[in-house]
Amino acid sequence: MCSSITRAQGEDKRVRIVTLTVPTLSLVDALLTESQTWDSEALVNRQILMDEGPWRGADMTIAWELYFQAQGLAPAARCGQVGCTPKQPHVVLAKVDGDEKQQQPRRTLTGFCDDCWQHVCLRHGRDEVPDMSFLLDAGVFKRSKRIDPRARLKGKVTDNEFRSFVDSCLKVNKSPGPDGYANECVKTMSYAELEILRQWANEI
Repeated sequence: MCSSITRAQGEDKRVRIVTLTVPTLSLVDALLTESQTWDSEALVNRQILMDEGPWRGADMTIAWELYFQAQGLAPAARCGQVGCTPKQPHVVLAKVDGDEKQQQPRRTLTGFCDDCWQHVCLRHGRDEVPDMSFLLDAGVFKRSKRIDPRARLKGKVTDNEFRSFVDSCLKVNKSPGPDGYANECVKTMSYAELEILRQWANEI
C-alpha cells in the first residue's frame, strides 16, 4: 500500500491518492470485497488497474483463465445495476471452492463493476440484441417486400448436393437420431428413395 497527497487543480483542496496492490491474482477479490466496506462518501474516483505481467507459477494459469474469459464475454455483457455505465465488467477470480478430497480446489471466475463497485454476473446482458437501427437508416429492408419468404438463401438442394451430403456427411456405426433411423438406412437407399428425401428437404 502506498499513499500520496496532491493539491486539486484550481481548488484549495488536497486529494489523497491511495494505491493498493496484492502479491498474487488470487487475492484480488479479497481486496475488492474488503474495499466495499470502506467509507466512500468523500471518494472522488476508484479504478482497477491490472498488471500485464509477466506472470509466474499459479498466477500464469489464472491470468490465462481471466484473459480467455474476458475475450469470450458477450458484446452486450454489462453490469445489471441501474445507473451504471454500460461497459463490460472486469473478470476476477472470485473464490476457491474445495474440500479435503480435492488436491486442487476449483477456481471460480466472476465479474466486478468498477462503476458501482459491486460483484456482477458475467452472463448479464448476453441475450440482449444490440441496436440495429443503422440497418434501417441504410435502407437495407426497403426491398424486403419483394423477397419471397419461402425462398431459400442458396436455392433448392440439387441432386449432386444431396448425394454428396449422404456419401460424405452421414457417418456409419453411429447411434440413431430422434427419428430412430440409423445412417446406414439412408446410405443404402435406392436413387428413387433418395429423390423422395431430397424433395422433402426442399419443402422445409
